[in-house]
Amino acid sequence: MRNKSVSKNILVYLSLANLIMLKVWFSLLPFNIGKSFWLRHSQFNSYEAAIICTVLIAATLWGASFIAGHWQKIMPGVWSAIYGMTFCFILNGIRVQYGWTKDTIYNALGAWGFLLSGIAILLVIASIVFVMIRYWCIIDRHHYRVPLMLTPFLLVTFGQSAFALWKAESEILFISPAYHHLRFTENTHSMSVIWIIFDELDYRIAFGHRPKELLLPEFDKLQKSSIVAINAFSPASDTSISIPALLIGIPLKNTRPMSSTSMIITENNGKNSSFQTTSTIFADMHHHGSRTALFGWFFPYSRLFDAIDVIKDYSNDSMTSDSLLQSIVLLLRSLVESCNYSLFGNSIPIKNHIMITTSMHKDVVQYLQTNLYGFCFLHYSVPHNPNIYNRRTHTYGTNRDIKAGYLDNVALADQILGEIRTTMQKTGSWDKTLVIVSSDHHWRVNTYDGIIDQKHVPFLVKMPDQRKSILISDRFETVNTKQMILNIVDGKIKTPEALKQWMQGLKSTSY
Repeated sequence: MRNKSVSKNILVYLSLANLIMLKVWFSLLPFNIGKSFWLRHSQFNSYEAAIICTVLIAATLWGASFIAGHWQKIMPGVWSAIYGMTFCFILNGIRVQYGWTKDTIYNALGAWGFLLSGIAILLVIASIVFVMIRYWCIIDRHHYRVPLMLTPFLLVTFGQSAFALWKAESEILFISPAYHHLRFTENTHSMSVIWIIFDELDYRIAFGHRPKELLLPEFDKLQKSSIVAINAFSPASDTSISIPALLIGIPLKNTRPMSSTSMIITENNGKNSSFQTTSTIFADMHHHGSRTALFGWFFPYSRLFDAIDVIKDYSNDSMTSDSLLQSIVLLLRSLVESCNYSLFGNSIPIKNHIMITTSMHKDVVQYLQTNLYGFCFLHYSVPHNPNIYNRRTHTYGTNRDIKAGYLDNVALADQILGEIRTTMQKTGSWDKTLVIVSSDHHWRVNTYDGIIDQKHVPFLVKMPDQRKSILISDRFETVNTKQMILNIVDGKIKTPEALKQWMQGLKSTSY
């Protein structure tokens, strides 16, 4: 390598670094301004950081090679380590791109297949090391050719990054107040409404075929004084479609983010419209004289709504930052950790999910203590993965248990529901409040027993002063929740029996 031209050396090291960054490039490319919709910060720093990280890794490889050049005996070992490491990073990037985890690979290949595939990878790495050390005299003249052949990939990554730096939205569009008060409507309506969505809460696991070891006292207590629809189905199997459909009360075929602040929705009949200009439950409740509040994860709620009295969102994005230095650290760290395995304790996604859950619930309890709400929509992040709770130790942290992890998150949701009830009982608002508890979709990756119960979600409705349980076995589409709330608030539905009759009278259409 020392006898090659400087420009050729630079290309070789940059090409290798580019391959090591494959996992990052898969997450960033191709640039799509609509992706900004789901992010906490502008994509500008991420692309700038990706270029810097590639250069830093290239410089590190050059430094290692330069030092090894002074001790010819270690040169084969250094380069075999470089190529072996690059091979591992490439494999990991491909694994992440296709959503392969240790558990999914194990389930697909079985115990023996999993073991043999691991042995095969180790043999390939060992072969690379052996061949480079054993035949270094021959390889030294040719090993740089493979990285050089892959240098066009640099044009793709750096070219897309340059385009992204030109097109990325300004950070100012992503700024959300820590606690967003838009206005305070005087609450002239006597009935309060709490609509709680526990993301990915599966009916079959939590209620229908609950594992014996899973205790959910708060959900069971709520069932005893609620209307329980045992055949309720969500509008979609994805949060990005289901939540907008629930809020506007219309079945949707698709949603398409256009920028950090806009999203196009497509109805089942093919009609396209802007989500921001479509009437939601919040506007309707304002019209009825109710103060409104929204606390939720995943969606950039505070960038979407401008007519809610109190609103705060909690982004699922953990890889963007308004600091370039932090962006560099995040990208470099992401190369050497996965969601459930990290050299630094809890991984970045785990820490973020814990922060979302605990911070949001703290804010919700604080808000409910004021007893100022009229209509409050709560979109909780649990029991959606990653699994962050241990129900036996009552502690937060990485939960790698493939079978019990989801159950632990469900137990956390149950605990959260209990704390909401307790808070409202202390203010005297629980009995007189309409409470709806449901989910946006089923458990899509059932690692407990493998049975997928498509779009089947819990649906519990506690009417004000309701004391008995009423079971509904008819199919119910939860997209009708908005209309149900408005009918109750309008006084068209006054009793649990009347609500049961209304729900049974709806036309059952599978969306």
